[in-house]
Amino acid sequence: MRIAVVQTLYPKGHRSLDEGFVRVLSKEHMLFIVDDGKYFSRNVSDNVNIKRIVIPHFSIKRWEALKRVLRRIDLFFVFLALRIHRCEYDMILFLNIDNDIYKVEKWLPRKKKILFHHNDIDVLLSSNQRVLKNFNLTKGNFCHICLADYISDSFKDYAQLDDNSVFTVHQPLVFDSSCDDTMKEEFLVGIGNSMDEGIIKSLVDLDMSDDLPCRLLLRSRSIEYKGRNMDVFTGFVERARYEELYKKSKVSLVTYPLDFKFRYSGIIDDSLSNGLSVISNDTLCGRYFASMYPGSVFIIDNVKDLWAMLKKGLPSQSKKDYCRFRERHSDNYVLEQLNKAIKTQL
Repeated sequence: MRIAVVQTLYPKGHRSLDEGFVRVLSKEHMLFIVDDGKYFSRNVSDNVNIKRIVIPHFSIKRWEALKRVLRRIDLFFVFLALRIHRCEYDMILFLNIDNDIYKVEKWLPRKKKILFHHNDIDVLLSSNQRVLKNFNLTKGNFCHICLADYISDSFKDYAQLDDNSVFTVHQPLVFDSSCDDTMKEEFLVGIGNSMDEGIIKSLVDLDMSDDLPCRLLLRSRSIEYKGRNMDVFTGFVERARYEELYKKSKVSLVTYPLDFKFRYSGIIDDSLSNGLSVISNDTLCGRYFASMYPGSVFIIDNVKDLWAMLKKGLPSQSKKDYCRFRERHSDNYVLEQLNKAIKTQL
């Protein structure tokens, strides 16, 4: 199969994930990748099953209406570049989307189209009637891929789509450090981009008056703090630092806001694949992982429960869960899921 892989959003936090999906797909399919020459690494360019085309990318940080216009211009350049380079492709795969895709669908090439869904489903559910109308008019023209069954099932019911339109594909292993317990320290990290700020604030308050047998490193959008048991910082975490923290940490803290419903957690994936146990607040995402890996993912009801758990010491990951997780997220397993979705579109 010859697949045009399209990227117009360029989300920093998804770069490694997108390269993972490209790596898996290129094992059996010819890919045409169009990007700005910076988003994907050189490994993508060196793959014999990938033809890479570099185009200009236009972006700004503010003015959402103008950002949408620039993304449409990006999309125009993508398909213009594919035509200029005479790329013959059977299918278009969008690695990341926003809900503007349903409005511009009528201008796209008449090819089969696959969408990877991330936070756009939650955004769609709170969108205005115009966006929902565009979605309902064009949703059947796409194959929809979600990263977990609880998202696929909910989206399928909401959108009234059949089993041949919505598929679950697991996230491939993004980075791989051997699960070496001797490298692990009594260290907890919570460095996701969507941590619940209220929970972080409550932990800071507790830290001012009590001691723990472990150290916490948390990332916040607005709070900076250095205390007796924990450090809280703001800003982007570079990939090398991110991987280093997961290699040495024993536990990952994932506390999402309650409106985080039909989204997946790459942070939990990275944690489980690198031998960390996970502590999560009570969300759909947390409950899903706890049901799949009960010896490694633990749900807390409130901050006081979390503090009491940490006072007893950091929980370890189950070796059985570790092996099961890595099997279900292996390249071969993910490729099998992707091929199932692709074959239904032929």
